[in-house]
Amino acid sequence: MRNDEKRKWRQIQKLLDEICRNRPPTPTRPGVGSIEVTYELREMDKLAPKEREVVLYLIEGYSYLNIAKKLEVTENTIKTHMSRIFRKLDVSNSKEVIRKVLPFEKIPPKDSQ
Repeated sequence: MRNDEKRKWRQIQKLLDEICRNRPPTPTRPGVGSIEVTYELREMDKLAPKEREVVLYLIEGYSYLNIAKKLEVTENTIKTHMSRIFRKLDVSNSKEVIRKVLPFEKIPPKDSQ
């Protein structure tokens, strides 16, 4: 069983190495000490924890007022969070925020086919 696990890990490592060789360079983010972590910067990583929480409620379909009630803050606080989210993600409305943070491929509208 132990050798089997080692073999599986070697196969996984080979696959990861192959994927990394075929990818374009990704942005780097500093790690702890002298370790440097390299991976793609996801859109949600650009946001503060409270902003992420607001986006998650937004994805679930909550209005600004309902998000404010859930988080026990005022609606103006949510609007402030949203304006910061818009700026950080370089978007102008809530629908664009959702499109940008969800990891799905963009599907063209039916009439364009």
